Amino acid sequence: MPNNSKFDLEDRTAKFGENIIRFCKKESRESKHFIRMIALAVSELKEDARILCQEAKELNLIFNSIYRKVS
Repeated sequence: MPNNSKFDLEDRTAKFGENIIRFCKKESRESKHFIRMIALAVSELKEDARILCQEAKELNLIFNSIYRKVS
């Protein structure tokens, strides 16, 4: 049975990858925000939060770089 709609697996895969990267960027930004809020609320966690916030920042930079290359 012929299928009239074009099935472009490469295009669909690329769009899926772009959506994943966009999602990861958003999640890393939100994580950084919530980590900062936790550090303000619980001063004992300030040093741990600083380390985690730096990690979230680095992930965000990585995802931004990837997104710029594929967009």
